[in-house]
Amino acid sequence: MLAAPGDLRALNAKGAVLDSEGRHREAQALYQRALATEPDNEMLRKNLNLSLALDRKVESGNASLQAPSDVAHALMHSK
Repeated sequence: MLAAPGDLRALNAKGAVLDSEGRHREAQALYQRALATEPDNEMLRKNLNLSLALDRKVESGNASLQAPSDVAHALMHSK
């Protein structure tokens, strides 16, 4: 699945891509996997929370929170 399963940056980047594609549950699994290694990582925690919020918006039928490219940019650059 991943070239570097222990690389937190790679897990975060793949999660951001999945979120930008609307694949929030898959992204959340990657963020949670990375957080298991480094639970205090604020960037991963913020991205997980944003992914959860995006997922809730989709489930409620209001998927217009942000355009996909904006989501990917926000996720990959959050710190």
